[in-house]
Amino acid sequence: MTLIKKALAAGALSAVLLSLASAATPAGRLLVRNSSGTRTWSISWSGVTFRSNGIVPISTACPPITLSGSLHSGTITKTAGSLIGYVVNASGSGTCTESWRGRVLTEGLPWHVRYQSFTGTLPNISSIGIRIVGFEYRLTEPVGAECLVRSTEAQPLAMTWTRAASGAVSGSALSGTITANCGLAFEVTSSGAGAPTPSTSITLI
Repeated sequence: MTLIKKALAAGALSAVLLSLASAATPAGRLLVRNSSGTRTWSISWSGVTFRSNGIVPISTACPPITLSGSLHSGTITKTAGSLIGYVVNASGSGTCTESWRGRVLTEGLPWHVRYQSFTGTLPNISSIGIRIVGFEYRLTEPVGAECLVRSTEAQPLAMTWTRAASGAVSGSALSGTITANCGLAFEVTSSGAGAPTPSTSITLI
C-alpha cells in the first residue's frame, strides 16, 4: 500500500472513530430558543386546582394563571438544581369553586427557576422538568380563613415543558404538593395546554 493510500485509510478510520465517539457521547446541554430571539417566556393556564385530602377533603378549582420569566442563558446544562432563570411576573385571581377565592401573590418576586430533569431517551427527550421556588398563592375559604401556599426548595412547584419531536415546546403543566401555613398539604395541578409565548424550541447540543 502506498503512503498516500495509507494516509487516506488512516484518515477514513479517524473519521469513523470520531463519528462513533460523538454518537456515544450524550448531549450535555439544552439550547432553548424562542421566535423573538430573546430568553423570555410567558405561559398561561386555564386554571389551577388545589386539593387536600385531610380530615375534611378540599378541592377547589381557581381562575386562569399566568407566569412570565426569563432564562439566564440560551443554553442550559443538565445539572439538577442549577439556577437557570427567574419568574419575574405572575397574575391570576378571582372566585374559585366551592366559594373559595384565590390570588397569586407577587410581593416576593422574582422566584427562582431551577432545572430538575428530563424524560425520554437521549437524544429524543420528550420533556424537561423545572422547579419554581418562591411561588405564592393565597387561598381564602368561604368563612374567611386564609391559607398561604408557598413553594420552597423542599416543596417546589414543578413545571414540566413538553417537547414535540420537532423540538417545539408544545405545552406545559404545573404540579406539586405544598404544605400551606394553615397546616393543609395541597396538591397543586394546572389545567390547559400552557404553551409558552413566544413559541419556544429545545435542541440538544
